[in-house]
Amino acid sequence: MPGKRLVAILATVLFVVVGFAGADRAEVVQSFEFSSGTGLVDYQRGFVEATAIGTVDMKRMVNSIQAEAVARRTARHLAYEVLAETVGQVRVDTGTIYLGFTARADALRVQTRAVIKGAMIVSDEVEWVLDRRTKEELPMGKVTLRLYLTGAGSLGELLDRHIPVGESFKESDHNPAPAAAPVITPVPAPKPAPVTKPVEIIEVKKTVPKKAEPVKAAPPKAAPPKPEPRPAVAPGPEFNVIVIDVRNTAPGYRPALRPSVLAADEALVYDAKMVDPASAIRYGYIRYAKKDEEVNKFFGEEANPLVIEAYKSPKPGMLRVTVEQAELVYEADANGEIRRKGRVVLLLE
Repeated sequence: MPGKRLVAILATVLFVVVGFAGADRAEVVQSFEFSSGTGLVDYQRGFVEATAIGTVDMKRMVNSIQAEAVARRTARHLAYEVLAETVGQVRVDTGTIYLGFTARADALRVQTRAVIKGAMIVSDEVEWVLDRRTKEELPMGKVTLRLYLTGAGSLGELLDRHIPVGESFKESDHNPAPAAAPVITPVPAPKPAPVTKPVEIIEVKKTVPKKAEPVKAAPPKAAPPKPEPRPAVAPGPEFNVIVIDVRNTAPGYRPALRPSVLAADEALVYDAKMVDPASAIRYGYIRYAKKDEEVNKFFGEEANPLVIEAYKSPKPGMLRVTVEQAELVYEADANGEIRRKGRVVLLLE
C-alpha cells in the first residue's frame, strides 16, 4: 500500500508540473474540449475547427444504411454545436473574446449563426466499431468543420462589419435607450427699463505729432561660411516586414485577432487601427508563425524582416517591448507603410 500511495503522489506532482509548464508557453494553436466534441483555434493557419462523433441505437434502425445515415447526421449536428462554442472562445483583442461581442450585439449573433451553418466540411466519415458492452458493431460517424478567420465571408470580415476597430459594440435595436424626460424651461421675468443718464460733453484737444528722425541703416553683415559637405553614408537595409519574437521572452502570451504592442514608456508601437481595412479582411491584422522560415511563406523570398523581441505580456493579446526595440520599429517603418499593410508577424511556439 505505501508503494502505491507514493506512486500516486509522484504522478500527481508530475501532472501539476507539466500542466503549469505548458500553461506558460505561448502557443499559436489553442485546443478546447466540450461535452459534444473538441475544437481548436489555429491562429497561424487562420481557422477555427470542430470535430464531433455520433452513433445510433441499432435496435431502432431498420438496416445498416439507415444506421450510417443517422450516425453521420448526428455527428454533423454535434459538430455545428462544437464549432459555435469554439468560435465563442476566439480572442478578439486584449479585453474581449468573440462570445463577449455576440452576447451584446444581436445582429452579430444572428449573422454568426449563419456563417457557422455555411462552414466548410473537412471530413465526414462513418466507421463501424465493436461495442464491448453489447458485443455488437455500431456505426460511428465523425464530422470535422472548419471556419476561416480571414478572407471573404470569414469570421474576421463579419466582426469588422459589426464591431469596427477602436469602437465599442453597439446596443441592439431591440433594447433602445429610455426616452429622456421633457425639460421644462422657466419663463424669465421681465427686465426693468434702463435708467438713462445725461451725456456729458468733453472737449478734446488736438495734438500735432512730432516728425520722426530718420533711422540710419545698419551696415550689412558678412555672409556665414558655407559648411563643408558631409561624406556619403551607405544606406541601411530596407526592411519590409516586422517580426516580433515571443517564443522565449514573453511566455504565456495568448494570441488575438487584434493584438496590440506597446513600448515600456506606454508608447503605441502597433495595433489594429494602423492596418488598412482591405488588407485586414484579406490577411488579418497580424500573422502568426512558429519558425523564422515561415515568414518567407507569407511574403515571399524578397521578405527582409526586422526582428525584435517582446519581454512581457501583461494581458492576453498585448505585448510590451523595450524603448530601444520600439525605436528600431519607428526607424524602419518611418512612414508606417509596413504596419499599414499588416506585414507584422509574431513568432510563437
